[in-house]
Amino acid sequence: MNETFKRFDTAVEKFASMRKPTIAFGMQEPDREILESLERSKKYADIILVGPEAIQNISGFTVVVDSAPEEKIAHMLVSGEISGFVRGTIDDFKTNEAYLKLSGASGEEDLPSILQ
Repeated sequence: MNETFKRFDTAVEKFASMRKPTIAFGMQEPDREILESLERSKKYADIILVGPEAIQNISGFTVVVDSAPEEKIAHMLVSGEISGFVRGTIDDFKTNEAYLKLSGASGEEDLPSILQ
């Protein structure tokens, strides 16, 4: 590992340890690969899974079950319950529409950065 990368990696870990953000991840159904990746990301952020009943038995994470996960995840962001979210495997159009409606934003230019 080169010296620049080592310094960057150290800075990221130091920053992450200062205060972990709470990030919601939209999940339609359990996915082993995604869950393994999210498990590794726990050292940088507190992860909350948001989805329908299909995810209710996932362990190792806080799980929020809702029949309308797109609306729930948007509400969590607008209300300040989370620092941000990754849409993940829930519907992107419904998530964007819910955020616009709940936040009062006027259009696409007002959408927060949403990782897909």
